[in-house]
Amino acid sequence: MAIGLGTFPAAERPLSVDAVASQYIGLILQQVDVLPVLFRCLDATQWHVEELCSLMPVCKQWCGEIKRVVVDWQWLKPLRTYCALFVAEIPLLVDSITSSDWELHSYNTRLGNIEKFYGKMRATMWDVSTQIKALQGMAQILHNVLMHNYGNRALCMIRTVMNMHTHSALIQKESCRAIASMAFNFDNAPSRDAQGGLIPKIVQVLCRFGGDTETANHAVIALYNIMDMHPINRGLVVEAGAVPLVLRFMRLHQDTTFFHTSTSFLLKMGLKGTGGLVEGSSTP
Repeated sequence: MAIGLGTFPAAERPLSVDAVASQYIGLILQQVDVLPVLFRCLDATQWHVEELCSLMPVCKQWCGEIKRVVVDWQWLKPLRTYCALFVAEIPLLVDSITSSDWELHSYNTRLGNIEKFYGKMRATMWDVSTQIKALQGMAQILHNVLMHNYGNRALCMIRTVMNMHTHSALIQKESCRAIASMAFNFDNAPSRDAQGGLIPKIVQVLCRFGGDTETANHAVIALYNIMDMHPINRGLVVEAGAVPLVLRFMRLHQDTTFFHTSTSFLLKMGLKGTGGLVEGSSTP
């Protein structure tokens, strides 16, 4: 039975459909502006929010589309509730994924919780405060050896968050913290390439938000760790213009943790004994 948008306005009709119909819905969800249409057609209830989020895996443009949804206060409440429930669940998910008790938290349970964590993080991508908490949780998860096979996916998630919230200093800071944590655990070639692709984003964070000592420190640590595990990325750091920025902010943040972190960064770049570069730099 074909299902089109005309079937959605009836609030009493559930969104749960059979496999054949869901394939058709999957095609619909790839179209621009479909999420605003669905939100306008349905009553604002917590159940409908859960159902819409369950359709997310087949909505290829979810992260971009959810930003285009303009909702009134009736929709805002269940959406905020969904975010709050995820934030409350983050410590439990992190504990299960990183636990040393393999009898209490089986391998399959951990994998299921990783999928759940990523799924809800993607579903709440529009909310800054939720993403900050999710990135903090991700920084803990990425320390775990279980995440080795999920490195590229984690990198893609971080990149998406950074792109969606380019003006949020807190998002950018927590993203750099997660990247710094991640760099120690993923040493395969695809992850190395993916990390290299994030270098320009990190340098951009340093350029835009380097006035904040903590943000600048996390950005430099992320660059340092990426180079430490994958020396081939050193050239990409240079090409991105990181060195002049670090030198500039070292003058601004003297006698801070950032200054000492930057010193280690410059030594890693091979600038030991080249004090003339620091003193004679043309950076402002």
